[in-house]
This record gives sequence, structure tokens and C-alpha cells, in this order.
Amino acid sequence: MRKSFLMLLALLLPLTARADTAANYAWAFPLDTSKPAENYRVTLTTEILASLNPAAQQADMVVVNTLGRPVPFGLLQAREPQLRDYTQKARLLPVPPAADGQDGDIKRNADGSIVISPAGSDKTAHSKQWLLDAGRAVSLHSIALDPDSVQKDFQATFSIEVSDDLQQWREAGYSNYATLTRMGEADDRIEQLTINLSNAGFARYYRFTLEDGAVEWNAGQAPSVTLVGGYKDEAADRAAQWQWLEVQAKPGSANGDYDYELPAGLSLDAIKAQLPPGNGAARVHVLVSGGTQLNQIATLDLVRSENQGEATSIFTSRVAAKMVRLHTDTPLTQAPVVRVAWVPPQYIFMADGNAPYRLLVGSHAARRGDYPPFFDTGDYADAVPGARVAAAGETALQAPRDPNSWTRPVLWAVLAGGALLVIGMAWSLLRQSRREDEKERIE
Repeated sequence: MRKSFLMLLALLLPLTARADTAANYAWAFPLDTSKPAENYRVTLTTEILASLNPAAQQADMVVVNTLGRPVPFGLLQAREPQLRDYTQKARLLPVPPAADGQDGDIKRNADGSIVISPAGSDKTAHSKQWLLDAGRAVSLHSIALDPDSVQKDFQATFSIEVSDDLQQWREAGYSNYATLTRMGEADDRIEQLTINLSNAGFARYYRFTLEDGAVEWNAGQAPSVTLVGGYKDEAADRAAQWQWLEVQAKPGSANGDYDYELPAGLSLDAIKAQLPPGNGAARVHVLVSGGTQLNQIATLDLVRSENQGEATSIFTSRVAAKMVRLHTDTPLTQAPVVRVAWVPPQYIFMADGNAPYRLLVGSHAARRGDYPPFFDTGDYADAVPGARVAAAGETALQAPRDPNSWTRPVLWAVLAGGALLVIGMAWSLLRQSRREDEKERIE
């Protein structure tokens, strides 16, 4: 009998553990982990996001194994932006020496291009400093002078510095000195026109300063160069991950306001709008709401021609939204077609314990424990969420009732009863004392 009881208890323990964890969360999503792996990536769907407690900021979400025990689970950190090949032709910009021995005035245009003011310069002196604009922040492997642009033989040593703003300069790597040479004729020529850079980091501006030798590279004489290296484009990398979601206008949208309810609170990167058939042109103002307040974030000019008439606004930073409103002063026959771009959040969990694994989401109080950051190394398989099923249901999202709410009236009743009892006992003692006093007087 005792052995049978222990076996039954052993069978019930996993169910008890599962119930204890699941009881804290409203919903469960089964995870398909049919491909064996040590780590799995979970991409959140709009249904998962809509099931979370907005106040928890995605912390009310855990993955449990077949025993119902939570496994290590956290946000998947984005990979480093992809390094893209960069090759660009440019020209060295001489900085004319000023008559007082100081360098010329250097500024930047609104687009970042270099402007060198020659005012007050000594036109008889040769430049000893040159600037180079790569057009964007790049990590250069080499800077090569174009042989056809070098007009005279020379041998000189330059120091090389880099900057992001033309104000603060730093050395270009471990060795920021380079010697360039071009001497001799045709087959007997000695030539070294390439500067190899290492560990210079990313920078847009490069400065050459003549340290030894002599060159005559004033305006119109400075050689052109070829820049070779790499650059990062975070905006392009993120755009490659966009998922476009079409949303429908809410019934009753009219009078120039067209509301579109998103399936969940999303972080938007861009929005597209297209005029419905029968409308020629309209200017629409895009407003979004992440809660109760509407904020205008863009204005789109829509012109419809045949099947065209779509306009896109890409946001400079991600916009949290639950609802989008298009406002136009131009009467429309029906609501515009709207699509929004977003990047679904991705999480990773370790295969600790046995499958099947479940994603539990939505809780008023339960929160996921902290784990070290999971960096995207690509060493994982995808765990695909299935259809949502109830765990504890909506009650897990609701604040628990005050456990003392029913005991307080009882406590007050007990206290009142106790007070009445004490008063009664005191009154009884007082009456008894009076009777004894009267009896003593009679005797």
C-alpha cells in the first residue's frame, strides 16, 4: 500500500509543478521544437504581444519544459550591423596656410561636406595639411593616390588623423605615419602610393599633415585618391527585417478621421498609405497613440494614378503605437489602405529539461527572472509558437483581491464583542460589589 502511494505521489508531482507555474499566467503557447538544438529562438507574434500585460513590459513571459519548470529565457540581442563593402573616389582638399601661420577656417555644410575658407590665406605658401571627406562613417583599409593625378615626383611622410566632426581628432590606428613616394621614370620608377590603415575605427573625416619632405599640392594640384574599406548601415539592416502588416479602418471612421486599430501594441518603423479608387489626391496627417494621447508623426501627400498613389513615411526612431489615425481635410469615398512596418521581438531559451516546451504569457504579478544577455550568434533553431490556449485565464491578469477584505469586518465585530463582554463583566462585578457593601452595612 505504501509503495503504491509513493508511486502515485511521484506521478502527481510534475502535474503539481506545472500547475504552480501555469497558475500565474493567463495563456500558454505550445512551442514546436522538432529540430534538435541546445538553444531555440522564439519570434513573438501579434497574438503573443496582445496576450501580455502592457504594464509588465514583456517581463510577464516564461518558457517552461514538460515538468512545468521555467528554463533560461531572455531577449535575443541584435547582431552587429553587417559590414558592407565601401569603395569611393575622392580628392585631397588642401588647407591653405593663413598669413599669420594658422590654418584656414574649416566648417561643415548641412550635409556634412567640408567647406574651407581661403580668406586671409597666404597664397604664396604651400599647403602642409589636407582633408578628406569619406561621405559617411567608414572603416578604411587603404587610401591609394591615383597615379595619373600625381603631377610631380615626391617623397614625403605624413601623419594621419581621423575625426567625426572636424573638431576632435585622433590618431588613425597603431601607426599613424605613412611615407609615400614617387620617383623616377617609366621602368625605372620607384612608387609607393598606398596607405594601409589598421584599427583606425569608423570615421568620416581624415586629415593628412606633412611631417617630412615637400609636396606641391595646393588647390588644383592635390591628387585624387581611392578609398577602400567598409561601412555599417543600421537603418538598412533593420529595414531588411521589416514585416509589413495591413490594418483595417474601424467602422464609422469618417469626417476626415480614419482610425486603424493595431492587433497589439507595436513598435513601428514606417507606414504606407494608399488612396482608395476614385480619389485623385489628398494630404493626410498620420497620428499614433500608444495609450490615450494622439501625436502627429508624419504627413503624406497621396496622388492616385491608376494603381499608384502609395506614399511611405519612414520614422527616424521607432514609434510605440496601439492605434493609427489618418486625418485629411479632403473628402474621401472610403478609408485609405494602410500598412505598417515593424520588427517582431525575438527571444531565446535554453533547452533545459525535456520537451514539449510552452510559452506562458500574461500575468498581473509574475515576472521572469534575469538572465545574462543572449547575443545573436546564430547558434539556435526556431521554436514556432502554436495556437493560444488558456492557462489560468484572464484571472491571472487581474489584481488579486485583498485577502484581508473579509476579515476586517469580522475583526471589528470580534473587537466590539470583546469590548461589550468586558463592559458586561465590569458591570457585573460592580453590581456584585454593591450587593456585598449593602450586606455588610445591614450586618
